[in-house]
Amino acid sequence: MAIIQAFQTKNADRIEIILDGVNLDAKASFGKLIEMALQTPEWKYLMFADQDDVWMENKIAITLLKMEEMTKEFGITSPLLVHTDLSVVDSSLKILSESFWSYQRVDPSRNELHNQVIQNV
Repeated sequence: MAIIQAFQTKNADRIEIILDGVNLDAKASFGKLIEMALQTPEWKYLMFADQDDVWMENKIAITLLKMEEMTKEFGITSPLLVHTDLSVVDSSLKILSESFWSYQRVDPSRNELHNQVIQNV
């Protein structure tokens, strides 16, 4: 928590730490975040991360650019889903596979939207 708070202090205009004293599981936490976003108009986009995720330095910039591009195409009131492939690594961040999709034999172009929101694709 100290690392997150230090990061938030340096980026107070962009990062909000939400502490409500309730410990939720991952699914409920993500649902709570979506619920809060719907009630907070200045939150335009959400990016989800699990506790074991390590993001590439340019992930936010690349993903935000795509979200903004899609917003221009489909409008601000259309729900959008942007997700990326990832590298599979061990506990030392040694790459085991450059592509999670290849590693799991997932073809994201063949997945229906309902699969993408309920499965780890």
